[in-house]
Amino acid sequence: MEDYKIRLEYVTKGIKSKKNRKVDKDSKDVYWALRGISFDIYRGEFFGIIGMGGSGKSTLSEILAGKAKQTTGFLTMAGHTTIVSYETQLRRDKTAVQNIQDAITDSSIDYKNSDQTLSNVLKFADLGVLKESKIEDYSPDMRARVELAMAFFIEPDIIILDGVLSALDDIFYQKTVDKIKSLQTEGKTFVLASQDLQQMEFLTNRIAWIQNGQLMDIGESENVVMSYLDFVAWYDGLTDEKRTKYDKERDAERKSFNVEALYTQYKETHFDPDMPRSVELRRREAFYNGQAFDNAKYESKKKKKKSHSKLALVLIGILILAVAGTVSAKYIQTNNAKQESILVNSRQRSSSKVKELAIAKSISASDVSKKGADSSKKIASSKAASSSSVKQKNESIARAEAARVSEAAKVSSEEAASSESAKKESSEKKESISKIDTKTVEIGDGDSLSSIATDNDTTSDKLMDINSLSSNLLHIGQKIKVPK
Repeated sequence: MEDYKIRLEYVTKGIKSKKNRKVDKDSKDVYWALRGISFDIYRGEFFGIIGMGGSGKSTLSEILAGKAKQTTGFLTMAGHTTIVSYETQLRRDKTAVQNIQDAITDSSIDYKNSDQTLSNVLKFADLGVLKESKIEDYSPDMRARVELAMAFFIEPDIIILDGVLSALDDIFYQKTVDKIKSLQTEGKTFVLASQDLQQMEFLTNRIAWIQNGQLMDIGESENVVMSYLDFVAWYDGLTDEKRTKYDKERDAERKSFNVEALYTQYKETHFDPDMPRSVELRRREAFYNGQAFDNAKYESKKKKKKSHSKLALVLIGILILAVAGTVSAKYIQTNNAKQESILVNSRQRSSSKVKELAIAKSISASDVSKKGADSSKKIASSKAASSSSVKQKNESIARAEAARVSEAAKVSSEEAASSESAKKESSEKKESISKIDTKTVEIGDGDSLSSIATDNDTTSDKLMDINSLSSNLLHIGQKIKVPK
């Protein structure tokens, strides 16, 4: 299967009144702009998003571009993401050269390659003498040139095009298309949301059609565009009365959307009976807070863990049997030696007693013979009883020892499994934290960990993990890292 660069799973976006914009699973009177969007965008793709006005297309584009955050679900961006927007990301009070230099400094480009990168950006943008002018003096077309050139040459990986192509003149537009095609062959990924169907069909490999907040269709661009045009023709052909009725019914669906049912669907698909409670709670919290959680990665590790656990159980079973067999053999050998010693002593005592009886003058020969026979029977009976008793005792001891060894091995196995699980969970957590893109903020008067978390769309626990804080106490002037 192809490597995905962007993955959306159960993504929703709820919009509430201006008085209370916080939306959660218990919120009432929420209009759901998006209702459970799930799809992948692959490496080297040019992916398009289309939809009628009010469909949720723009909301989805804003989430992908980082301008808005989903209410529930997961959004995974597997690579460095650059957003090229009609609303410029450039510093208007700086020149083009200064903006480009700042971007190079913030990237992972080596210092020795920075001059060449600057030269490549300026050459592609073709600014001429305007490269030393401030961005505030640029036309929309010139600003778009700078942003596109920066996206193409400064760590290009995933590039979100947000309405910027419409600002270009014909010559630079064609130059941009040619560069995009070239970068696609290098595995770079592009996403574009637009109402220009001809442009979308020409540029993109696949398209997602969003309607009424849901994914209506996804596939090859030509096929999806045809389906979309058929729907538009049907919708435009409705009478005013039927169109109004249709719109009201769709709006009612978006207001009555049950996000808890969506979570149940997610749970049935991704959870299993032997999932640790801690993982289940963590995934539920991530689902309802729109936090990152790589389900595919977790399930892959889960399968490997199951395979390793089965092998470990087999090896432990073999070890237990081997130990139990060795212990049992030693006990049987020892007790057999004791049994032989008892029998020899018994024979010696019996022989001595017979001699004494024969010597006795007061006992007749017949009495001696009879008593000798009785004594022999008693000895044989004593030997049989002694042998049976020893054998039963040996078997009981062997069973008890095997049970003790088995229980000890079981406890040791459980402790090892628990320790390994804790180590893996800790390692996963550290790896996840290390991948978070952060920025540094300074604690001011009145700031607290919870207020910093709220201002940066995160949680206090997450800030403590990112900064390795042992408590939530902060002091003025302290610098901490927060997610960008």
